[in-house]
Amino acid sequence: MMIVNLVQPILLIQHFHFDKFMLRFLNQIQIMKNKIFLSFLRNIFLMIGIPFYLQAEVIIGSLNAESGAGSGIAGIIIESQRVAVDHINSDTIGIQGEGLLKIERADTACDPISSINTVNTFINRYNPDIILGPTCSSTTLEIAKNITIPKNILLISSSASSPEISSLDDNNLVFRTIASDTQQAYSLAQYLMSRQEKEVVLLYGNDPYNETLAQIFLQEYTNAGGTVRVKTQLTEKTVIDWKFINDFVDSGLVYEQPVLLMFLHGNERTVSLLEQFIGIVEERLKALTKNKIFSHHYGTDSMLTSNIRNLLYSYSSSGLHKEFTVIAQAFSQSSSEFQSYANILLNAGVDPNSPYAAFSFDTTMLAALALQHYSYNSNENISLADSLFNIANPPGVIVGPGSWETARSLILRGVDINYNGVMGPMDFDNKGDVARLYSLNQVSDENTWIVESLDPVNPIFNFITPQIVID
Repeated sequence: MMIVNLVQPILLIQHFHFDKFMLRFLNQIQIMKNKIFLSFLRNIFLMIGIPFYLQAEVIIGSLNAESGAGSGIAGIIIESQRVAVDHINSDTIGIQGEGLLKIERADTACDPISSINTVNTFINRYNPDIILGPTCSSTTLEIAKNITIPKNILLISSSASSPEISSLDDNNLVFRTIASDTQQAYSLAQYLMSRQEKEVVLLYGNDPYNETLAQIFLQEYTNAGGTVRVKTQLTEKTVIDWKFINDFVDSGLVYEQPVLLMFLHGNERTVSLLEQFIGIVEERLKALTKNKIFSHHYGTDSMLTSNIRNLLYSYSSSGLHKEFTVIAQAFSQSSSEFQSYANILLNAGVDPNSPYAAFSFDTTMLAALALQHYSYNSNENISLADSLFNIANPPGVIVGPGSWETARSLILRGVDINYNGVMGPMDFDNKGDVARLYSLNQVSDENTWIVESLDPVNPIFNFITPQIVID
């Protein structure tokens, strides 16, 4: 059932002078799920001559690492959710028969232990039927196991990519629009081996996401016959550690220019570290009268940011930007879905190419469509998870990110829909996971990301015609 908030009740009272009492009463029942009681209450007021007006809201919870390790990506996730909600509410109807969509947020700080109390308090206050997030995998696992699954709350994350989430005994209550790290690590390992890149130096961040991704990649890459010559973390301490710098440079020289692989977040902290790192490495190379130490530079999806792009472009004199490739979950910039989404975000002043923005937008749209489907089919013996499967998976009329009113109209006519998002089809498997394509992303001479899509089924990774991302 939906949550209905009573917001700004207006009582046009004739002959009665108990408005203050009624307002206090309405505040006490501000959050309730029993729509039958609300209808009964409304009828009582009308019988005694008191017109009763309500502005209804449907509450969705949003758990984000607004502080802590995942804060670098939480901001764009929140912004993308906001834009999606504004799009859904733009006709002042929102969820037909239920009310306007509203997102309430809580900061989990990417801390699985302390967030338990935070989320319990949050749920007791807002009682949401759906939660978007959390941002981090570790928090998602703990919140799901200890709170949302026992309380029968549907959870959809746009950024939690740990493989452990796939094996949760979740009663079909945990979903995600981002692929498992296993998919990205496998695609990256296979691509490097297809290019005969059999030796790498790995530089990764000291955070759970990049540490986990590095671990999975190591297994996939070495199983495929690759060798990791050096594996080390990039931190404030290592970047100014001359032993670390010397060992790093020496590894590139000794092993005849292996590949440099970076698993780092594309946030301001990383940019600052890389600026220092690149500057110190260049000083060391000048002393050795060398220009390059690595044949190619690769990064992962969280580095597909304007911050990283601008940094790489600023080092164009060394040719670094021409040799840097980010392998990220792919979507077609020429598709109607992407164009609709990009227009919505650009009109709202948000960069559509920001990492996780597309995932977050799709997640919010899926949640709203599931709520609408569930409301329409409330007399049927289905769950909210059933509704999510129904609107996300075939068969059905294909609808996209800019088609909210059309999608809602189809649902209210009893027509099956199949939501195809910015990131492509949203077909959930029985583990709540989606399959993704991966793309090669390089910085152009015009300081834009150039994208080539990969086919993960083909080990040679045939390319589709390159297209320039909207910038």
